[in-house]
Amino acid sequence: MKITCAVLLFLSLIGMTATAEIYKTVDEQGNTVYTDNPKDKDKADPVDLPDINTQPPVSAQPRPLPTVKKAPVNYQVRINNPQEGTQVPMGQYEIPVSLSINPQLRNGDHIRILLNGQAFGQEFYSTNLVLREVYRGEHSLRAVVINSSGEVMGRSNAVTIYVQRNSVPRKSAR
Repeated sequence: MKITCAVLLFLSLIGMTATAEIYKTVDEQGNTVYTDNPKDKDKADPVDLPDINTQPPVSAQPRPLPTVKKAPVNYQVRINNPQEGTQVPMGQYEIPVSLSINPQLRNGDHIRILLNGQAFGQEFYSTNLVLREVYRGEHSLRAVVINSSGEVMGRSNAVTIYVQRNSVPRKSAR
Protein backbone atom coordinates (compact mmCIF):
# COMPACT_ATOMS: atom_id res chain seq x y z
CA MET A 1 0.00 0.00 0.00
CA LYS A 2 2.82 2.40 0.91
CA ILE A 3 4.64 1.57 -2.32
CA THR A 4 1.55 2.30 -4.42
CA CYS A 5 1.10 5.69 -2.72
CA ALA A 6 4.78 6.52 -3.22
CA VAL A 7 4.60 5.64 -6.92
CA LEU A 8 1.45 7.75 -7.42
CA LEU A 9 3.04 10.70 -5.61
CA PHE A 10 6.18 10.38 -7.74
CA LEU A 11 4.20 10.27 -10.97
CA SER A 12 2.12 13.29 -10.01
CA LEU A 13 5.31 15.30 -9.22
CA ILE A 14 6.76 14.40 -12.60
CA GLY A 15 3.55 15.55 -14.28
CA MET A 16 3.62 18.88 -12.44
CA THR A 17 7.21 19.62 -13.45
CA ALA A 18 6.49 18.72 -17.05
CA THR A 19 3.61 21.22 -17.25
CA ALA A 20 5.26 24.03 -15.23
CA GLU A 21 5.20 27.45 -16.89
CA ILE A 22 8.09 29.89 -16.98
CA TYR A 23 7.50 33.52 -15.97
CA LYS A 24 9.49 36.69 -16.64
CA THR A 25 9.68 39.33 -13.91
CA VAL A 26 11.73 42.45 -13.27
CA ASP A 27 12.99 43.02 -9.70
CA GLU A 28 13.51 46.36 -7.86
CA GLN A 29 16.99 46.85 -9.31
CA GLY A 30 15.73 46.33 -12.88
CA ASN A 31 17.17 42.83 -13.30
CA THR A 32 15.18 40.41 -15.46
CA VAL A 33 14.41 37.19 -13.66
CA TYR A 34 13.02 33.99 -15.24
CA THR A 35 11.35 31.61 -12.81
CA ASP A 36 8.66 28.98 -12.52
CA ASN A 37 7.58 30.36 -9.12
CA PRO A 38 7.25 34.18 -9.22
CA LYS A 39 6.66 36.09 -5.96
CA ASP A 40 3.81 38.07 -7.50
CA LYS A 41 2.02 36.25 -10.32
CA ASP A 42 0.07 39.42 -11.21
CA LYS A 43 3.26 41.27 -12.20
CA ALA A 44 4.83 38.21 -13.93
CA ASP A 45 4.52 37.66 -17.65
CA PRO A 46 4.27 34.05 -18.90
CA VAL A 47 7.01 33.16 -21.37
CA ASP A 48 6.23 31.10 -24.46
CA LEU A 49 9.22 28.83 -24.94
CA PRO A 50 9.98 27.36 -28.36
CA ASP A 51 9.96 23.60 -28.84
CA ILE A 52 13.12 21.87 -27.74
CA ASN A 53 15.49 21.29 -30.63
CA THR A 54 16.16 17.58 -30.83
CA GLN A 55 18.19 15.64 -33.31
CA PRO A 56 18.05 11.92 -33.99
CA PRO A 57 21.15 10.08 -32.77
CA VAL A 58 23.90 9.32 -35.21
CA SER A 59 24.18 5.61 -35.71
CA ALA A 60 27.49 4.42 -34.35
CA GLN A 61 29.55 2.23 -36.60
CA PRO A 62 31.32 -0.57 -34.78
CA ARG A 63 35.03 -0.04 -34.69
CA PRO A 64 36.85 -2.84 -36.47
CA LEU A 65 39.03 -4.93 -34.22
CA PRO A 66 42.70 -4.60 -34.99
CA THR A 67 44.07 -7.64 -36.72
CA VAL A 68 47.17 -8.81 -34.98
CA LYS A 69 49.22 -11.18 -37.03
CA LYS A 70 51.05 -13.70 -34.93
CA ALA A 71 54.54 -14.36 -36.08
CA PRO A 72 54.83 -18.02 -37.01
CA VAL A 73 56.38 -20.17 -34.33
CA ASN A 74 58.42 -23.25 -35.04
CA TYR A 75 57.92 -25.54 -32.08
CA GLN A 76 60.50 -28.10 -31.03
CA VAL A 77 58.47 -31.13 -29.94
CA ARG A 78 59.90 -34.17 -28.17
CA ILE A 79 58.20 -37.27 -26.73
CA ASN A 80 59.81 -37.94 -23.34
CA ASN A 81 57.57 -40.87 -22.43
CA PRO A 82 56.97 -43.52 -23.70
CA GLN A 83 60.48 -44.06 -24.97
CA GLU A 84 61.46 -45.86 -28.16
CA GLY A 85 60.69 -49.61 -27.92
CA THR A 86 58.45 -49.37 -24.85
CA GLN A 87 56.38 -52.49 -24.18
CA VAL A 88 52.88 -51.75 -22.86
CA PRO A 89 51.92 -54.86 -20.85
CA MET A 90 48.59 -56.63 -20.79
CA GLY A 91 46.18 -55.05 -18.32
CA GLN A 92 47.55 -51.54 -18.84
CA TYR A 93 44.84 -49.81 -20.84
CA GLU A 94 46.12 -46.26 -20.47
CA ILE A 95 49.37 -45.07 -21.98
CA PRO A 96 50.73 -41.93 -20.31
CA VAL A 97 52.47 -39.58 -22.73
CA SER A 98 54.81 -36.79 -21.66
CA LEU A 99 56.01 -34.16 -24.12
CA SER A 100 58.51 -31.32 -24.16
CA ILE A 101 57.50 -28.33 -26.28
CA ASN A 102 59.64 -25.27 -26.78
CA PRO A 103 58.44 -22.50 -26.72
CA GLN A 104 55.25 -23.01 -24.70
CA LEU A 105 51.99 -23.34 -26.60
CA ARG A 106 50.39 -20.04 -27.59
CA ASN A 107 46.64 -19.42 -27.36
CA GLY A 108 44.86 -21.17 -30.20
CA ASP A 109 47.62 -23.76 -30.76
CA HIS A 110 47.05 -27.37 -29.72
CA ILE A 111 48.68 -30.81 -29.73
CA ARG A 112 47.52 -33.67 -31.90
CA ILE A 113 48.76 -37.24 -31.41
CA LEU A 114 49.34 -39.30 -34.53
CA LEU A 115 49.18 -43.06 -34.11
CA ASN A 116 50.53 -44.84 -37.18
CA GLY A 117 50.25 -41.55 -39.11
CA GLN A 118 46.55 -41.02 -38.28
CA ALA A 119 45.06 -38.51 -35.82
CA PHE A 120 44.24 -40.30 -32.57
CA GLY A 121 41.94 -38.98 -29.86
CA GLN A 122 41.13 -35.37 -29.18
CA GLU A 123 43.08 -32.13 -29.28
CA PHE A 124 45.35 -31.65 -26.27
CA TYR A 125 46.52 -28.41 -24.65
CA SER A 126 48.78 -29.94 -22.03
CA THR A 127 52.14 -31.68 -22.38
CA ASN A 128 51.00 -34.54 -20.12
CA LEU A 129 48.25 -36.67 -21.60
CA VAL A 130 46.84 -40.17 -21.57
CA LEU A 131 46.02 -42.38 -24.56
CA ARG A 132 43.23 -44.92 -24.14
CA GLU A 133 41.97 -47.84 -26.22
CA VAL A 134 45.15 -48.45 -28.18
CA TYR A 135 44.90 -51.84 -29.87
CA ARG A 136 47.58 -54.47 -29.56
CA GLY A 137 50.55 -54.53 -31.84
CA GLU A 138 53.39 -52.32 -32.99
CA HIS A 139 52.54 -48.61 -33.23
CA SER A 140 54.34 -45.49 -34.36
CA LEU A 141 53.60 -42.55 -32.06
CA ARG A 142 54.20 -38.90 -33.03
CA ALA A 143 53.07 -35.53 -31.57
CA VAL A 144 52.39 -32.47 -33.72
CA VAL A 145 51.54 -28.90 -32.77
CA ILE A 146 48.81 -27.33 -34.89
CA ASN A 147 47.84 -23.65 -34.95
CA SER A 148 44.29 -22.25 -35.13
CA SER A 149 44.47 -22.24 -38.96
CA GLY A 150 45.21 -25.97 -39.03
CA GLU A 151 48.87 -25.59 -40.02
CA VAL A 152 51.46 -27.92 -38.48
CA MET A 153 53.91 -25.75 -36.53
CA GLY A 154 56.14 -28.50 -35.14
CA ARG A 155 56.41 -32.27 -34.91
CA SER A 156 58.25 -34.82 -32.85
CA ASN A 157 60.27 -37.75 -34.06
CA ALA A 158 58.32 -41.00 -34.23
CA VAL A 159 58.54 -43.38 -31.28
CA THR A 160 57.72 -47.08 -31.73
CA ILE A 161 55.76 -48.76 -28.94
CA TYR A 162 54.49 -52.32 -28.59
CA VAL A 163 51.10 -52.87 -27.00
CA GLN A 164 50.38 -56.34 -25.63
CA ARG A 165 46.77 -57.44 -25.24
CA ASN A 166 45.06 -60.72 -24.56
CA SER A 167 43.99 -62.59 -27.62
CA VAL A 168 41.08 -64.96 -27.88
CA PRO A 169 42.02 -68.14 -29.71
CA ARG A 170 39.72 -69.03 -32.58
CA LYS A 171 38.33 -72.46 -32.97
CA SER A 172 39.71 -74.11 -36.02
CA ALA A 173 37.33 -75.10 -38.76
CA ARG A 174 36.76 -78.86 -38.85
